Amino acid sequence: QRVLKADEIMSDWDLHMVCGVDMNFSEIASEIRVLQKVEPLDCVWLDYYSDILPNNDLINNPRHEQMADVSKDIKSLKKELPVPLVILAQLTRIAFDKRPEKIHLAESSSCERVADGILLLDRPIKGRDKTDREYWQNNVRVAMDDIYGKCAIVVGKNRHGAEGVSFYEFEGNFMKFGNEAKLTPEVPTRDDLGDFANEHNKGAGK
Repeated sequence: QRVLKADEIMSDWDLHMVCGVDMNFSEIASEIRVLQKVEPLDCVWLDYYSDILPNNDLINNPRHEQMADVSKDIKSLKKELPVPLVILAQLTRIAFDKRPEKIHLAESSSCERVADGILLLDRPIKGRDKTDREYWQNNVRVAMDDIYGKCAIVVGKNRHGAEGVSFYEFEGNFMKFGNEAKLTPEVPTRDDLGDFANEHNKGAGK
């Protein structure tokens, strides 16, 4: 029933899919331009960034040169289109069982350079590396038990604003995101209060 309900909802969506395992970026961009002329698009999504083929004249070049060329073409297309261009990229195996960072993006240097913003998804779980727990404690300032099982959306790069993190409810069995999670603020420790008092006294003495 849930599948049928979702199908009923999506039947009204105006979706266009361009699928082709052997298409290079020039061919993908050409398809997007045709769709944009026929009916203005609201958003463009590119999946599997690291698997996009380069243009034919670079097919035998080293992979980093190929992806640098793809990134340059994506940047040109982004300037040409009047709508958001969202790129979905995989993480490297190094990120397995760790808090994801920008350096874990496949072909990270070229991907990060072209992006105006980068969102990273994470699900904090107990038992991970100690530095992972320390990161959340120092940067989120909420009760740790509250964030386990939630989905963290980390703004790893924001060319036009601030970076940060938000937590959302997540049903893993259905791959379904819920509303923003309600978290309990962490109770300040004696050390926290001491640091606050020291900073306040410094300010008062100026």
